[in-house]
Amino acid sequence: MVLRMLRPIFVFLRACARTASRLLGRMLLRSSGARRSWPEQCDILLVGSSVCAGLNADGLHGWSQELAAELTPQRTVVNEAIPGTNTWNAPFQLASALLRWRPSIVIISLTVGNDGLFFAQTEGQAAAIANGFLAGLPKIMAQAERAGARVIVTSVYPHSRYRRVHLPALRRVHKEMSTCTRAAAFIDFLTLMDDGDGRWRADEEADPAHPNSRGHGRMLEAARPLVAQVYRDLHGCDLRL
Repeated sequence: MVLRMLRPIFVFLRACARTASRLLGRMLLRSSGARRSWPEQCDILLVGSSVCAGLNADGLHGWSQELAAELTPQRTVVNEAIPGTNTWNAPFQLASALLRWRPSIVIISLTVGNDGLFFAQTEGQAAAIANGFLAGLPKIMAQAERAGARVIVTSVYPHSRYRRVHLPALRRVHKEMSTCTRAAAFIDFLTLMDDGDGRWRADEEADPAHPNSRGHGRMLEAARPLVAQVYRDLHGCDLRL
């Protein structure tokens, strides 16, 4: 029982260590080789975790990479997603990216699973994790807004290790995110991908935590029109998608 209770802490510390090491590496590379071009301007910045990073899609080419490919070279899209990112370490990831890229639009793509939901043993534990996620996300959004960016938020998404005890918290997080008026747009992945029990549909699952390329394709279909709409509202012109 003690080990089960400590497991989310170990996962959190491991994710923090991974994020810190990647950010340090990026900062060292930038300080050594990119001083003359830093900071730069980009149109769209993506910040998130492994699904946003394209993990387990064919060739690591997930929904966000497909979106960037459609927009390049007419628009500059930068993907700073790092596997394991959650609401605890995302502010550090975002701070570096905002300083580096000065984006006009930020897409935040996080999931409550990385905050430890699938480790919860009771509905009370699941509710506490959901509360932490819902408290942390607005702070991340505000961080991007202070830098002058419009914010797009993607919903949480399925996880095939979710059990019945996790579903009330998952549904509540999704509902509160979908009714948030702070975001310029809300991209609903969960309704699209959920098998009804909070898990990936069998033909769209690569592993318990990630969709396959078919799933990423459906996520792209959900994201594309909303990203175009926010860009149009901000700049008064259309993205050619």
